Amino acid sequence: PPPPPPERTRLDLLEFFHFAQVSIGDGTLCDFGHPRQHPCTRGGHRTRWQRELRTDEDGVTFGRSRSRRFKIHVPHFDSGDARLTLKLRTPAARTIVAYLGNKKLGTAELERETWQTIGFDVPADALKRADNVFDLRLRGGGKRGAVADVDWAYLGAPGESLESPRWARSISNESGQNVILVPEGTGIDTSFVVPENTRVALTVAGTTRTASVHVTARTDSDPANQPLFQRELRPEQRSTETISLNQLSNQLIRLRFAAVDGDVIVESARIMEQIDEEESSEPSSESTERARNLVIVLIDTLRADHLTAYNPSTRVRSEFFQKVAENGVVFESAQAQENWTKPSVATLLTSLYPTSHNAQSGEAVLSP
Repeated sequence: PPPPPPERTRLDLLEFFHFAQVSIGDGTLCDFGHPRQHPCTRGGHRTRWQRELRTDEDGVTFGRSRSRRFKIHVPHFDSGDARLTLKLRTPAARTIVAYLGNKKLGTAELERETWQTIGFDVPADALKRADNVFDLRLRGGGKRGAVADVDWAYLGAPGESLESPRWARSISNESGQNVILVPEGTGIDTSFVVPENTRVALTVAGTTRTASVHVTARTDSDPANQPLFQRELRPEQRSTETISLNQLSNQLIRLRFAAVDGDVIVESARIMEQIDEEESSEPSSESTERARNLVIVLIDTLRADHLTAYNPSTRVRSEFFQKVAENGVVFESAQAQENWTKPSVATLLTSLYPTSHNAQSGEAVLSP
């Protein structure tokens, strides 16, 4: 048989597990006190959340608000009514009021200095597909009641009760390898654009009882979960699988690994992309001229839609950059990795996420 085409790892899902979104059932879980908190708070710089991720004496990880009014961003994809559930505590505030947009969802009584679980019903007509911004406001308690500690927040179906969720978490197996334990009923969601000729290389294992792993995807054009793969695992059985993503090429997808009827261990999960022979071979130094100079022009706090290359109707004149755009390449989809300068520029210069280069405070510097 002909040799298999060369491949490269497009995305190692275990390496970037701390960026994944955790789902329980059909709902979305925000885990505060963990790097996964940041998508739900839009970072920590100049938001209404303190930057530090905290742990109390009982081992509970939590995030702390900066003021008595704070916001939580929770994605949601299903139609129908929902319920927002939070586990929180506050030093002295007496009540908390929840809003979604301009709609008041309700008021809940609070017990001082006590972890408690509260919930608010969310009508379907108030929900948006994808990002929903919940505005939470503490009342009473004076200055001592001006902050809240939040352990987790969950947006799911009205009938789902969530008291003590089990987290999908990174653990070490008997060989010392880092793996992901996915508890029963829990999923791990990762979003990315699917290149052509792509597959998922997956190795999973059972635990103490029979379970099954389900792999699904939803796209921008189809909010329903499309089944891609399902496999039953006997206790401690290991299985290595290949899942083609060719039918989803060039689409933005939300890929989910879910454990059903038991816990599942994900030992390896990589998005593998085929590359052609020319791209896989090293160019010869004789035939390729090396670039000699690279100039980066970096402008701080400049919005793309104020440049004519992105927004012809802008009132801002930028003739030079328009000429550069007309004679060069314009990237139409690019996002900063943080909402302030230092970590964003450190990412630009190192190709590392802020949680890897750690230049995330006013005093931070990049290591050599």
